[in-house]
Amino acid sequence: MQILGGLKARGLEKRVCAVVCVLAGLFASQSPAQAGERVLVKGGLYSPLFREPDESDRKISAFYLDDRPVSRQQFAVFLKANPEYAKDRIASRMADSSYLEGWKDGLFPEGTGGYPVTSVSWFAARAYCKSVGGRLPSVDEWEFAAQAQRPENLKVILAWYEKPSDQLESVDRLRPDPSTGLAGMHGLVWEWTEDFASVILQGDSRSSNETSGDAFCGAGALKAKRPEEYATFMRYAFRSSLKPKSSARALGFRCAYDK
Repeated sequence: MQILGGLKARGLEKRVCAVVCVLAGLFASQSPAQAGERVLVKGGLYSPLFREPDESDRKISAFYLDDRPVSRQQFAVFLKANPEYAKDRIASRMADSSYLEGWKDGLFPEGTGGYPVTSVSWFAARAYCKSVGGRLPSVDEWEFAAQAQRPENLKVILAWYEKPSDQLESVDRLRPDPSTGLAGMHGLVWEWTEDFASVILQGDSRSSNETSGDAFCGAGALKAKRPEEYATFMRYAFRSSLKPKSSARALGFRCAYDK
């Protein structure tokens, strides 16, 4: 009986080890920074505010987008796995003096883990999205998904613009828009896009490896198709004021994913 019991124990031990090994492999294959829930943004035609005189509406292919902005807790996990993006280690050409304002030793202020991560540079946001298998959305993709022209959204946007505030709330408390499934697209934080200053670019510096702030500078904005859309113009104006190393208390991001 003792021998039989020993055999059973060893057999059980082998099965447990097998399960543990499988689970370990699964966890190892996952990204250190975990992406949030993804929402499918169905493709369609998009009519941009800024365009060339002879340019028609643009076709947006279907893609996935995080249902809400990346939180401080999520970004802290990313920093642990990628310490080169920590506040005291990131290269000066990739972040300004306001980068991760309020953070210390890779930690966000106590009790704010659910808040959207802000004061992050384009470089850091881009690296985070890459770490979870995604990317930053393009301006066209973000604008198309945001549906800012809808009256109910425009009302929220204008109220937020009129009363700028640094007050944030947990992204988990945000209610998704019933029509899109996306939460916090308006009235919470500004959000980085891959080609954030493309409207005023001269030439195509996006294809280069230039990492200085001048890479995204340019002069001479294109004419707006609908100048009366003040809220949309403000978003473009804000984006065009940024440099890749810029950060701001109300500037965060969410990730996009190819379908």
